[in-house]
Amino acid sequence: MTGERRSWTAALCCCMGWALTAAPAVAAPASLTLDVPDLGEPVGIAADLSEGRYWVTDGTTSGRTTVVSVGDDGKLGTKLNWQAPTTDVQALSWYDEHLYVGDIGDSARRRDHIQVLSPMSLNGGSGSWMAWDFSYPDGPHDAAAMAVSPRGNMYFITRGDKPAIYRTRSNPSRTGVNALIKVADAPAGVTDATFLADGSRIAMRTDNAIHVVDAYSWHTIGAANFTDGGGEAMTTDLRQANLELTTSATKVTTAQIPSKVEKIAAVPTASSDHTASQKPTAATEPDSSRSTSKRPVGTVAAIIGAVVLAVVAGVFVGLWGRREDA
Repeated sequence: MTGERRSWTAALCCCMGWALTAAPAVAAPASLTLDVPDLGEPVGIAADLSEGRYWVTDGTTSGRTTVVSVGDDGKLGTKLNWQAPTTDVQALSWYDEHLYVGDIGDSARRRDHIQVLSPMSLNGGSGSWMAWDFSYPDGPHDAAAMAVSPRGNMYFITRGDKPAIYRTRSNPSRTGVNALIKVADAPAGVTDATFLADGSRIAMRTDNAIHVVDAYSWHTIGAANFTDGGGEAMTTDLRQANLELTTSATKVTTAQIPSKVEKIAAVPTASSDHTASQKPTAATEPDSSRSTSKRPVGTVAAIIGAVVLAVVAGVFVGLWGRREDA
């Protein structure tokens, strides 16, 4: 092999090595242990991007503290006390340095309105709370998922028969009941939801999967099976690069944001609240806020690119050898 040929071969090998190392590895999920005494299984979790912590609630309304913050080490931080009567707390969401508590559960379908609470202070102890009341346009629904968009619109995902996504109108009143708008059908059995970093996608969790939908078209753009234990709650991590899902009363597991649609396995249950997933239909009034956050690059796509590059390199080296031998 001549020196020139060796140089070309070395260069191509370097490119191949770079492509392979640039492909993100499928790492084992990291986990966080919640070190909070007397905390039940969380129904809501929200990433506090301002203070680098997570807010967690188990939804209980027995008079003891049920909303707490934990650091990225899982250690207990701030405790918040209820200052308003609630019916069935099911979700937490974070937006613009405010925490939102979704009192949205209604398994009996008897509530004439649901409510969202937001503490005036996050310094701990007892304090004042803001509150908003909302009603569905088509009667009572049970819901366990709430997400607040970068524009401040609140979204609720119902479960049971005909699950759907509803949102608030801009600037809801705190003195009356606000009518919600239905924007799309939803996957069945959604237990939590969160907006992703770019503000144009919503991740939704069910018993066995993670769904990502476009908040403009409401088309499903990502879906992946997730069967790591139980749990209901989900939020982004503090960098908004991955998702954090509770899998027990004390465990939180990290999962990648799905970037392609996988076939979701059906859940073997007779419950109407937890059935196989379905794709949302198009929205009538999608959210329109975006940011400059980059979307994650798919691992499979990167690996395929590296393989193609390797094949091209092999053909090129072979042809170069033939040229020298001619």
